Amino acid sequence: MIGITKLARLPEATRLRKILRLIQGWETALSEAGRPGFDGAYAAAVLKLLAESAPAAAGLPEAAAALEHPSDRAGLARALNGLRHSLLAALGESAADWDFAPPAAGREAERRTARFQIGVAAEDLRSPFNVGSICRTALAFGAEAVYFTPGCPRPDQPRALRSGMGAAGALAWEVASLEQALERFGGTCFALETGGTPLESFSFPERGLVILGSEELGISPAARRLAEAGGGLVGIELFGPKASLGVAVAFGILMSRWTRSAAPRAEPSL
Repeated sequence: MIGITKLARLPEATRLRKILRLIQGWETALSEAGRPGFDGAYAAAVLKLLAESAPAAAGLPEAAAALEHPSDRAGLARALNGLRHSLLAALGESAADWDFAPPAAGREAERRTARFQIGVAAEDLRSPFNVGSICRTALAFGAEAVYFTPGCPRPDQPRALRSGMGAAGALAWEVASLEQALERFGGTCFALETGGTPLESFSFPERGLVILGSEELGISPAARRLAEAGGGLVGIELFGPKASLGVAVAFGILMSRWTRSAAPRAEPSL
């Protein structure tokens, strides 16, 4: 923890960035009951220093007022979050999705029993953000396992961990080729791809493995052959001028439909 005197001596831009990191650490500490790391007196001194150097900072009065009610940890964390993002804007910066402070539920996710016999095989994804988002969605909908081909970023890569919000630690996943994934998981294989059978008309298997293709190229010819030899291709009907969706968004839509079709076999999480 940097001392207030030393913090005050830093150049203004450096001081603001250091305060940003301090605030984010406080948010994390406040979001978990009983977790150490938040010192209300120190935080008040930092905000006082901030008020002297950036008196017009949006969100500063609200954060200072929230500090007077430290028992309301959620309210204080929200006020600090607003202040942090206003400081980012003042610096001409914006937070990437993977830089958001994950909620406590995301960080502390426990490994859970899968609710559906659903497997996911991601082929040649390039974005760690998409890898993390797919893990988060798979866990949220009760999938059994996720496989990533060797060309994908790993789910435990730092940026994937950010967008996954703790899902990688609670989900069964491994690096494997499509053939290995199909051999290990079993069931019917199909692929999510533009031009496939519309979701509403597709016959989802009770146990199956869905292949997700590259953000840039879609599924490979080999993946198409595997899918066509199994359950086929499924697509999402789009009605606007943009004829495609991001892979993580499309996967979420598919999982909502697939798990609804299997709902009689599993009770929803409360």
